[in-house]
Amino acid sequence: MAEYIDRDKAIETIQETVEPYVIVDPETTCIVGAGVKEADVIKVLNGLTAADVQEVRYGEWLEDEHKAEYCSKCGKHPYNDGEYYIAGWWSEFCPHCGVKMKG
Repeated sequence: MAEYIDRDKAIETIQETVEPYVIVDPETTCIVGAGVKEADVIKVLNGLTAADVQEVRYGEWLEDEHKAEYCSKCGKHPYNDGEYYIAGWWSEFCPHCGVKMKG
């Protein structure tokens, strides 16, 4: 599985720890290039702790032949023994499988 890092933390750490360099033309003493060493950036990125993230799965509320809504991912209705869960076509998540509903 892919690992994810905090972009802002990565940028901040690189700016604080990686020493930039400049390339000067010896004849003109003009700066002709600048940058940072790739190895230094890789070292910083490898030292960052991976974020604890989970993939977001998406679904949508659909209607069956009786006009009752159900989840497009798990196929379950948002009911429990005839009673509504705190869910339905207006809910942001399915109470059974946890998918995030689009739109």
